[in-house]
Amino acid sequence: MPVGYLTDVETRQEERGKGYGRCVREAAIRWMRALALLHGITDFYPKFGYIGVDSAVFSPVYLF
Repeated sequence: MPVGYLTDVETRQEERGKGYGRCVREAAIRWMRALALLHGITDFYPKFGYIGVDSAVFSPVYLF
């Protein structure tokens, strides 16, 4: 089953409060929604459409 998630988004201190994290999160949600990858559960992120997983795969992406 295809899954998608966003984790460990970090913003440089001098760039915080400018909406970059929100922009990345919203773009990821639009992309995952287009692929029908969103299913909500409890806690904070489900209101954005995320699900819990038992394992993690890390792939760094540097946008700036």
